[in-house]
Amino acid sequence: MKQYRLERNLLSQYSADNKKSIHFEDIEVTSYNSFMKWFYRQVYSVNYFGAVIKGIKLIMGEAQACHRQGVHHAEVSRLART
Repeated sequence: MKQYRLERNLLSQYSADNKKSIHFEDIEVTSYNSFMKWFYRQVYSVNYFGAVIKGIKLIMGEAQACHRQGVHHAEVSRLART
């Protein structure tokens, strides 16, 4: 959970710095490159970037699995806040 919170905070900071919301369906190569450039400007390491991306991909995969299984959005949101 600690890693999830770190990734969530990084994405929130990225979103605030770029003055735009991040939506699941908007994640693509362009947004990946934009996040990567922002991330390195924050003076984070290459290895840390890889770990963060790995975690984000895991979360996105879980979200897709929940969607396929019909898990309600409110239930996923409740779990994300814990």
